[in-house]
Amino acid sequence: MGYPWLYYERGYDKLITASPPRLKFRASFSYEDVKFGILKTLRFKLASFDLNGEFLGFQDLTNQLVACEESIQQVERLYKIGTTVEMKCMFNIERLFSTNPFDHPPNENIFFELFL
Repeated sequence: MGYPWLYYERGYDKLITASPPRLKFRASFSYEDVKFGILKTLRFKLASFDLNGEFLGFQDLTNQLVACEESIQQVERLYKIGTTVEMKCMFNIERLFSTNPFDHPPNENIFFELFL
């Protein structure tokens, strides 16, 4: 599983040169200094909704979109700038029909909208 590459509808050059500038950080592959706005990882927010479309609130993205059981180190690689991560796992679909709620994924009936 991977997150989609960022896409700017108006073109990144128009976002950078807009007044006021829309992008508030500089990206690095290895160096990070949050105080000066130099980031090597992206920070995402999720808007969550229930089955009826009721807004449940915003939350920081951690591992909500990862269906596999992965280590926190593997999940954190997803947010590193310039990195592509592929995760594969097997999931028994019959668990979704189980009457035991512990067999179900924790966010099975939640819909998310991803924001940078």
